[in-house]
Amino acid sequence: MTMQSTSRVRITSIPYKKVAVIGFGVTGQSVIRYLSDTTSELIAMDTRDLAVNARQLKRLFPKVRLVTGGLDQHTLETADMVVVSPGVSIHALDLRNKIGPQTELVGDIELFARYADAPIIAITGSNGKSTVATLVEILINAGGKAALLGGNIGVPALDLFEKATPDVYVLELSSFQLETTDNLRADVAVVLNLSEDHLDRYPSYMAYTDAKARVYRNARSEVINRDEPGTPQILMPNSVSFGLAKPRNEHEFGIITEADSSWFAQGDIKILETGKLALQGRQNWLNALASLAIVTQYGLQITPDMLEAMCTFEGLLDRCEQVANVEGVLWINDSKGTNVGATLAAIDGFEQPKILIMGGQSKGADFLPLKAAMGESVREVILIGEDANKLEAVLMDAVKISQAESLEQAVLRAREIADPGEVVMLSPACASFDMFENYKARGEAFRQLVKQHVLEQDLVEART
Repeated sequence: MTMQSTSRVRITSIPYKKVAVIGFGVTGQSVIRYLSDTTSELIAMDTRDLAVNARQLKRLFPKVRLVTGGLDQHTLETADMVVVSPGVSIHALDLRNKIGPQTELVGDIELFARYADAPIIAITGSNGKSTVATLVEILINAGGKAALLGGNIGVPALDLFEKATPDVYVLELSSFQLETTDNLRADVAVVLNLSEDHLDRYPSYMAYTDAKARVYRNARSEVINRDEPGTPQILMPNSVSFGLAKPRNEHEFGIITEADSSWFAQGDIKILETGKLALQGRQNWLNALASLAIVTQYGLQITPDMLEAMCTFEGLLDRCEQVANVEGVLWINDSKGTNVGATLAAIDGFEQPKILIMGGQSKGADFLPLKAAMGESVREVILIGEDANKLEAVLMDAVKISQAESLEQAVLRAREIADPGEVVMLSPACASFDMFENYKARGEAFRQLVKQHVLEQDLVEART
């Protein structure tokens, strides 16, 4: 791998004397770290009375004034810049009307974009963006270049500046981050797909899609999902696309099927047999195609080392993750499937009959598209969580429904009814906050429950 330099991005001052940061979460902390020595007056605010990490921030940054339990209106009106964390809704707090007329309202990605001194690959979408961003980082590093991954996955973007400058930054970006970003100028930008999500935070689906489309502002090149014509795009002259159909020319990535085999291809050039991927499911074919398209747009030629690295990648935790295969029943953790589109992709990705565990907080989503996906593929849906009744009202005529009071009860029910050759899949189509801290905690709970009630029980029965 090569590095542009061994230097790190160090900004000793910014043209703002007074800066306010809203939110004490992981991203807010990264902003505070980044700005603590660059401006004469830094105020950090959080709407929670008992804000997480407040004591730690006070100890680490004694010069930063902390405000908890609400926002200081005078600060908002007099600050030169307000940096809002992605977890804070600028709509709910009406921030654009509360800040001063000369005050900039930005997010951490806007700050990152202003000072990054390496190209940026920007990846967004409703589903699959974490997998694609990780694959892109893997491919670039295996191709002899140095890539650093961050943003909405793993490391907050500004914390990447603490590392040696790479050849390229790979950013996974949420709509929340993009809505406060104006100067990204990505070397390669992509909106992977779109489905209804976060409608509890946006006034309309159009507002959500508009936020996603901001990734293309000032981009050098784009990658398009041609299977989703409704996905935002600019149609740049040098754009490329991906999709499951056979590619028609060198600007399209797709699938070529011959006899009993299928290949990832660019135009008529076959790149790799699909069966060599460790990742399962048709949705991961799309993820692989998107990743190949992105790295070629960045300027790399696909090499055997890159393909080997892609083949051995087994996927991310909580995204169609295989937890167990016991007595012919495959147990899949798709806790990261927090919206309808993600669950539809997970259902489509496995041809076997399925038992689904679904439910949680719907975030205002329309569940109706799930009804048509039940068909013969889904044998039973086990519902949990706050909006279980809403899901049942939509699905009751399409599939057998049962409800469970907890995830543990759902796992026990699934174990009771699952037959060899079937898939038991946690793919909630909902957020987790009614029952768990986040989707990661929900996924970990599912892993432990499968271990306790499926794997260990199977060992006990085998011994007896």
